[in-house]
Amino acid sequence: MHFEQGLGRSHSQSTEPEARALSRRRMLQLGLFGGVFGGALLRRKNAEAQTKVSQTQAHYQSTPNSGKDCDDCKYFLKPHSCQLVNGEINPHGWCQFWTKKA
Repeated sequence: MHFEQGLGRSHSQSTEPEARALSRRRMLQLGLFGGVFGGALLRRKNAEAQTKVSQTQAHYQSTPNSGKDCDDCKYFLKPHSCQLVNGEINPHGWCQFWTKKA
């Protein structure tokens, strides 16, 4: 058995202050993990928002183009949003990224 210096106690025996120190240490570790994980999620959310383009860049128009409209596009999100284009999207609009739903 290993004994602590000068105390004659084994490591398997724990005093109340030692147990509290371990608990505080564990809480700090979990808090650090939570902060890192939360920061990663926030960065991912910002990256997703940055991947959208403006309506001008997408050549968006609020009317259909040759029978193609946003409501039939795989990137359209009901009721008025798009995975690729910023802003409010008319379900009967169109842009250069139009891709038929599968």
